[in-house]
Amino acid sequence: MDFCVARDNILSVSMCYNFLAAGRGFLTIVPLGGKVVHIVEVNLVERDLQFPYAGVGMVVAQPFVEFTDHEPFTCSPASKQRQLDTVTATLNVSRAASHGAEKTHFTIFPECSIPGPEGIALIDNALASADWPNGTVVIGGVDGLTREQFSTLGQAHGTHLDTENNGLDRIQAHEWVNCCITWIKFPNGVVERWIQPKIAPAWVERNVQYQSMFQGRSVFVFKGMFDNNISPYHFCSLLCFDWVADVDGQRVWKWVVTGLGQRALAAQAETSLSWVFVVQSNPQPSHASFLGQIEAFFDQTIQPNVHRDRACLVMVNTAGNINPGRITHYGATAVLHSGSAQFTRPECSPTYSNGGPKRRSSGQLGQLRDALFREGGACVHSFFQTNPASLVPGAAGKMHAILRPFVYPLGEQQDRRTPSAIVPACIKWINDDLDDGTKCLAVRFPHAVLTPQATAGHSLTVEALRSIEPYSTEKAVRLACPSAGKTADDWDISESRALEHVVQTLTIFDIAKILGSIQGEPSHATVTSGEKKLDVVAIRADSHEKCVDHLKNNAPTSRHPLVLVSRDEENTDWSKSFQSFLNTPSENMDEVNITDPIGNVRHVGYRTLQDAFRNAATEAELTGAINAILTA
Repeated sequence: MDFCVARDNILSVSMCYNFLAAGRGFLTIVPLGGKVVHIVEVNLVERDLQFPYAGVGMVVAQPFVEFTDHEPFTCSPASKQRQLDTVTATLNVSRAASHGAEKTHFTIFPECSIPGPEGIALIDNALASADWPNGTVVIGGVDGLTREQFSTLGQAHGTHLDTENNGLDRIQAHEWVNCCITWIKFPNGVVERWIQPKIAPAWVERNVQYQSMFQGRSVFVFKGMFDNNISPYHFCSLLCFDWVADVDGQRVWKWVVTGLGQRALAAQAETSLSWVFVVQSNPQPSHASFLGQIEAFFDQTIQPNVHRDRACLVMVNTAGNINPGRITHYGATAVLHSGSAQFTRPECSPTYSNGGPKRRSSGQLGQLRDALFREGGACVHSFFQTNPASLVPGAAGKMHAILRPFVYPLGEQQDRRTPSAIVPACIKWINDDLDDGTKCLAVRFPHAVLTPQATAGHSLTVEALRSIEPYSTEKAVRLACPSAGKTADDWDISESRALEHVVQTLTIFDIAKILGSIQGEPSHATVTSGEKKLDVVAIRADSHEKCVDHLKNNAPTSRHPLVLVSRDEENTDWSKSFQSFLNTPSENMDEVNITDPIGNVRHVGYRTLQDAFRNAATEAELTGAINAILTA
């Protein structure tokens, strides 16, 4: 390749562009002093790498990565095979293309998630195979490479390295390399790869004892044409801390935008960015510093001749846990677009949320379109990303930013949060909440005689609640919680406490050997007391009276007489003196008045059931006590 260095003035930049008429050379914008980030444009137009203008298929790995505690920070020996399996599983998802596009155009692995030469070889072999589609891109972060490993990688056939700025002669003996690789399989079947070392070390990479991370000096920017043969695209990748790093007073992403802007200005034209992939292993992906740069990136007053209003920013992170569930660190893989993009915000989409203060712990992103994947544990995301430039104005152009967002498992997971399909928000929420082992009666009352039975009953109840269908899950939570939020994305403490009440109520019935089916709705469950079948509804609110009011306003259509188990804020007894809130049950509990579904309700305070459990010495004794309560 040719090289041209331009000072920061228009005349010299223009001369440099004339020198690089072929468009495949190095473009370097150099400030007057200080460290510089070089922008290396790779022209794919002549290689005929086109992407559909309507949108592209994407697959994103979100693995749980365990590292050694010393540089060069590789996958730990114990976890290496798991990481290799993760690479294979992700590639298989890409081949499946469940997102509905003709193929997976972009497959992305987060920072340091590809385990060294062995992981690189897996991807090399996959792309070289006949069943891997042409015209596709794989981008991934490789764990720490030694100087020797990086040298071997950079000198391999079909590999491109910015040798002027990141060549082996610049890497000292005590340095190691954190890099990402961009693989492209061209329409003619040829596979090539571009290696980009990380520019700015994060704190963990600075706070080292034995070796130092080599600091790269350039970013590859790939240029091509969409399949409409009118619109050009540009895409690039940054490694984690490069997103927020300040290099000579300017963020790395801004170096990219400035470089593209200078080139466009020299050609007396405008240009745009289509995709920026930020591959991370970031414990705080919603930190104010990261979100602040997202705001700035989409601020079109910064370098206005480089349009980002139609850009797609893909934040790809490692997982916060080896299994699906709630996490406090990592995760938060997201697809973001400008607030001016014409995408509609789904009220409560399967698989991903709209971000916002509850999900981000901040309202910092304002009106930006934030498609934030709910799953923070290990998984693979597959989806179709709609090109905002393809939308037409008005109602006819209404579209979501991502479509068919499937979540695939990693390893031997059998979990409703990774079903190789879409995941409704209520299914994600209830399964996360049921992971909380402190809801178990055996944990709350470890000295009760029936504690072992409570452990078994809790497991049965939880597994049954995990298995009910999404519609019934939604209804079950709303029936249990009078103050339930508008959507599952709004659910929080009140809904969690109501679910706890359902779990503990049904566990007691299970220990008493009277629990039948658990269905979620129209009642939470069915029990058998003597020879009678009863439907059970468990409601938790500030007071018993509010529980009754909620039942009146949301009376289930039941085939059997109904038992209301209410629980107030202080977990007090329900006094029969309050019975006027409901009609007095008839002698024949089998009679149900279809015109007055709550006209024959047995009201039981949860405290009464709890005391029966705590005081019982045997299962038979508890069974007798519960039957007496239900027929009193």
